[in-house]
Amino acid sequence: MSFREFKLESPVSKEEVLKLKVGDIVYLSGLAYEIKTIPQYTRIIEMYKRGETLPFNLENATIYHTFSSTQKIEEKWRLNYLGFFSSFVLNRYMPEFIKTFKISVIIGKGGMSDEVLKAMKETKCVYLAGVSGCAAYYTQKVKEVKEVFYEEWGPDKINVYELNELGPLIVAMDAHGKNLYKKVERKKKKALKEILTT
Repeated sequence: MSFREFKLESPVSKEEVLKLKVGDIVYLSGLAYEIKTIPQYTRIIEMYKRGETLPFNLENATIYHTFSSTQKIEEKWRLNYLGFFSSFVLNRYMPEFIKTFKISVIIGKGGMSDEVLKAMKETKCVYLAGVSGCAAYYTQKVKEVKEVFYEEWGPDKINVYELNELGPLIVAMDAHGKNLYKKVERKKKKALKEILTT
């Protein structure tokens, strides 16, 4: 099976997003926002609905579902490590968030719901899955902690990372409504049925 590789720069345009298809491999550079907790999503949406000006522009942005450890040393933030956070925890909040801010890329693991996929297709967004267990490797692909917003939120502060060809990342859900997880699940069920009938 052949696959395509892409090197992209975030923020990623909708034109670039539409080129990607399930199974493609992506190496991503540029800015990514670590927004992976329920309080982060609810607070941002509430502030937006109140008409507050956010300190960042999320249009065409990359949202990173990651767990991380950062340390502030003399006003400079340092990244110790990051990994991948299970995205399904955020299924309830992502459709509105994707459509409100016109998000282009989500990075995480485990995939997301059909409702999220529908919002991704509508807004032209792609879901990139990382390889679990490779946190040490992926951490090396972060050039720096570019900015930190809402430091007063404590563990829910928003880290912005500058990526340097973070990857390989697999296009697991694309802007055309295709879902790699569903495809694998169908193959698994078919194989299991064949095993049980032999």
